[in-house]
Amino acid sequence: MRLAYFTPLNPQACGISDYNEELLPYLAAHADIDLFLDGFQPSNEDLPVGRVFDYQKNPHVLGLLRNYDAAIYHIGNDYRFHFGTCTSAAAASGNRGLPRLCARRHFSRARA
Repeated sequence: MRLAYFTPLNPQACGISDYNEELLPYLAAHADIDLFLDGFQPSNEDLPVGRVFDYQKNPHVLGLLRNYDAAIYHIGNDYRFHFGTCTSAAAASGNRGLPRLCARRHFSRARA
């Protein structure tokens, strides 16, 4: 199984970064994972992933999503770390359902 994985990671200082650094080895035991990151490079060079894409710097990489079995968008409460992921999830889903609600919540916080 090929997974496109959207998440903050260290050095971004949020709990989801730490959580995902612990989770990724378990997921990687069952799937091939490529990271889609929002304008940063992970500080841990030993993450068990294939490719690392910066979709903020190279938005065209989002077109690769059709080549994956699934895309996982790990979204938390702090828009500083999840705004880009929410935006990508909303765009990928045609702005329907949960991603739309998440995006609306984060967009309103970002404007405040």
